[in-house]
Amino acid sequence: MEGGSNDDKEVEALRAQVEQLERLWQKDALRSLARETLLKSELLELKASLSAAESNGKSLPIPLVG
Repeated sequence: MEGGSNDDKEVEALRAQVEQLERLWQKDALRSLARETLLKSELLELKASLSAAESNGKSLPIPLVG
């Protein structure tokens, strides 16, 4: 039954590869999620700054150069 033993080794090797790929995928997915969260936060901050600038620009009188 040497063939069975080799098959078992191949299956175990493939399982190990799948587990490694799953770990890498999870790590990459978490990294992508963290990056997405950071970008969303930066976008919200930028939108708030733009909104504040627009509000300030509309409510302030235009200075006269004299």
